[in-house]
Amino acid sequence: MIDMSSFVETGVHHLEHRVDSFAARELLRAVHNDRAFGPGLFMAERDFKANPVFKGVNPRLGRNLAEKLHDLTLFVDDDPVVRQALSVVLGEGYSVMDKKFVCGIPQEWIPDWVKQYIVETGVKNLGPYMRPEYRDITYFSGIDFHQDIIDWPSMGPKFITLYVYLDDVGLKDAPLHVMPGTHVLGATCFPHALEHLGAERWRYTTDIGEFGEFSHHVLVGSAGDISFWHPFILHGTQPDANSEPRISLRYLIGMADPDCLADCELRRANERIAGHMALDRTREDLGESGQTILKGNHVNKLGY
Repeated sequence: MIDMSSFVETGVHHLEHRVDSFAARELLRAVHNDRAFGPGLFMAERDFKANPVFKGVNPRLGRNLAEKLHDLTLFVDDDPVVRQALSVVLGEGYSVMDKKFVCGIPQEWIPDWVKQYIVETGVKNLGPYMRPEYRDITYFSGIDFHQDIIDWPSMGPKFITLYVYLDDVGLKDAPLHVMPGTHVLGATCFPHALEHLGAERWRYTTDIGEFGEFSHHVLVGSAGDISFWHPFILHGTQPDANSEPRISLRYLIGMADPDCLADCELRRANERIAGHMALDRTREDLGESGQTILKGNHVNKLGY
């Protein structure tokens, strides 16, 4: 049996086992073969301004490249070590809630007019500016520290995120910045109250006055590397500073037991939480139409 007990304390686990790196790169090749990656992914400025849309621009059922390439993703789903690890964390009978590709876009591809919209925003989601036929992937240019409960406000901590690198990821390839232990303070609204204490250290305060000091870790890695974390873990990325996109595969995987009573590490991690278990509202940075109204980005200020 895989020892996953560190997940209870840290809310994060990096599998020592690496899934098939050849299959990972084959999947990556299939993604690249599906379209011409480059500046041509973006809409013309006049088309965007004629009908700006900020909601519903991410992958969804029927518009998701991971669905189209489902068979090529099974090297992750069916990997026996991954399956065993997920059963320990989530309990037997876990289920995949969502699976999609996420793509860090090189800065040199982003049109100047788009850069004006996303400057200093916390969530640099490029979906609104992409041609509609290409919105079957989530595109980003860095994202501030956030929790994955952000898109599932009322669900509570009943799922985890699993993230697969499909190629080697270095410091300039928009690697994940993950802050272990932050899950114990519960669900909090984005943007989060963070004070940078220097180097990797942060002071994190909740809206009920709970606080703690934590360190972020930068997850550089190789094709086939897998990490997963609790939905209350703070994590983010910097913009892609290389000339190639960083394309990865992201899963949200839920417990089979809706009451979180299963004998699993996620239940034990949840028992340590001192703050909110769910929120009615998880974001304060967006207006009614989905446009950004609050700016600021902690991760972007760190440098590479």
